[in-house]
Amino acid sequence: MLHETLNYFFIWGKDVDKLPINYGMFSLKGDKAVANVINKFLSTAVPSVAIGGIPVGQARFDILQDESFKTPGGNYYDLFIGHIEKPLPSNPLPDYFFEPGNYDS
Repeated sequence: MLHETLNYFFIWGKDVDKLPINYGMFSLKGDKAVANVINKFLSTAVPSVAIGGIPVGQARFDILQDESFKTPGGNYYDLFIGHIEKPLPSNPLPDYFFEPGNYDS
């Protein structure tokens, strides 16, 4: 779900007027935590002037999977979002991404 969300909004530059709330976590608290981080990134990165000058598709995909970037803890992107060889299609995200998840507690 995380990879699909970044693909749709960041790589393909889709409008960030409505962002996902369901990331398949085991709790509402977990989904909210992931959604807050991803939504902050998308709300900041997608409309930025720097990103706006980069063509959607492969060029943005290459930025997202750039191995020269590491987190402050020394981790690479693939630990968080995995790795694929090319961008996913820009298909709309499923409705359930925008609906609360099914939680046991």
